Amino acid sequence: VYLRASDDFGQTWREELRVKGEGGDVEGAMELAADDRGHLSIAWADNRDGEYGIYLVASTDHGRTWSNDVRLDVAKGKASRASLPTLAADPSGYVYVAWQEARHGGWDIYLNMSSDFGKTWRTEGLRLNAGAPGEAEAQLPHIALDGQGTLAVAWQEDRGDDQQEGIYL
Repeated sequence: VYLRASDDFGQTWREELRVKGEGGDVEGAMELAADDRGHLSIAWADNRDGEYGIYLVASTDHGRTWSNDVRLDVAKGKASRASLPTLAADPSGYVYVAWQEARHGGWDIYLNMSSDFGKTWRTEGLRLNAGAPGEAEAQLPHIALDGQGTLAVAWQEDRGDDQQEGIYL
């Protein structure tokens, strides 16, 4: 994962900077969120530990330096296949990451959060979709944050015996 940033509305660009360490193949798109105070976060999925997991790095200085990456999808030490992170942040320090994970067999939607610009995180992600874990195929999460404390996560899910597809919030 690499980053280039501009401080003058895209007229000139800083040198390319690698923000992800060695090892693991990145799967899918990564997500980038920034606020107007210089805090940036990048989330992605990679397989450095054998299974694909959700990782995040954070910067507090407009992307000049970055934290070590942290894995967000580990529940009580157990990792499973996770992918498609989506990211939202606000200027007061809240950073939210939602993703799809197959911890219980089928795909579920999980959320982790930080209230200090990504320095610390909940020890375990919160499963958002209803019903028994792993029973429905919940996928493709998207997240939005309004800056006033309202957070919304939407996803596509196949529910019930006939796997009726729907969009849920």
